[in-house]
Amino acid sequence: MESEDNNTTRQSERKSVLNILKKVVAAFFGLILRGIKGLLRGIKYLWKKIWKYLLGLVIIGIIIGCISAIYCYYYYTYLPEQERKKARIIAERITSHIHTKDDSVNAEWAHRILYKETTWHEQVDDKYITEQLESVRSDALAVIESAAFNGNPKWQYILGDIYLLGENADFRRFSDYYVESDFDKSTYWYNEAAKQGYISAYYKLWLAYKEGRGVNVNMRKAVDFLQKGAEAGSEVSQLDYGDLFVEGVKIKVGSHTETRKTTKSFEHDEDKIRKYWDDDLMEYVKVYRVTIDDSLQLIPRDIEQAKFWWRKAAEQGNETAKNRLQRIYE
Repeated sequence: MESEDNNTTRQSERKSVLNILKKVVAAFFGLILRGIKGLLRGIKYLWKKIWKYLLGLVIIGIIIGCISAIYCYYYYTYLPEQERKKARIIAERITSHIHTKDDSVNAEWAHRILYKETTWHEQVDDKYITEQLESVRSDALAVIESAAFNGNPKWQYILGDIYLLGENADFRRFSDYYVESDFDKSTYWYNEAAKQGYISAYYKLWLAYKEGRGVNVNMRKAVDFLQKGAEAGSEVSQLDYGDLFVEGVKIKVGSHTETRKTTKSFEHDEDKIRKYWDDDLMEYVKVYRVTIDDSLQLIPRDIEQAKFWWRKAAEQGNETAKNRLQRIYE
């Protein structure tokens, strides 16, 4: 009897706990539902108050968006397209200038076409004209080559620059070329221009023979070209020629061997000739062979000559030459 009573008691306790949980869950969800209803009522109330303002903001946003779209189209699509149309017309006129009967006129215009930055027109952006001229750059280069082959020293010199620099992006004037750097061709054209007395070509040949660009290093020829340029009146040649007199220039023209003696330790056994005992020194003396370079003095050390050529360059406005002279007299 007691066990049955205990089971009945436990069952009743469980029922009471479940009833309490049901009531708690029901109360919880009831609160949530009431909260949602309250929130919906609040939203409905606010919507009645502000829907007109929101609609106004949407309309304003649409208007601003339309104005922005029109602005962007006009300034970033329509106007550039109009400028490109004008640029095409101008580019056609420019291109016609490289097909005249005068080689010099053709080459001048071709040279401008190859410039990285050229002022073409006041009312049309130059970048659009440059875009249109990209397709005729190879023709422009061919025009300059034609003038050079016809014997014009100016265009021979400029063609030398083109072959020297090729597609070097660091060069401040020219942009995209249709040739690669070719030192052999650049030196050839500088030499052709120099044969006709083109002054600037002498300086380029001085650099070519000094640095071995397209030719073997040859300081005799290099100095000879530099001297010609300085005497012809090139300020950069006069500046560099004056610099040579500061330390002088010697070149190796051969070599000969001599014998020397020493009592010190000898490092190079292959150069040793013999060894003998010296009674006076009370020590062994080594006789060895040494190779001596034979040199030729191309330019002597002469500061007066340096100043003479720097003054020549300074008279033409060369600032580096002026600074050289100032440092000497400080």
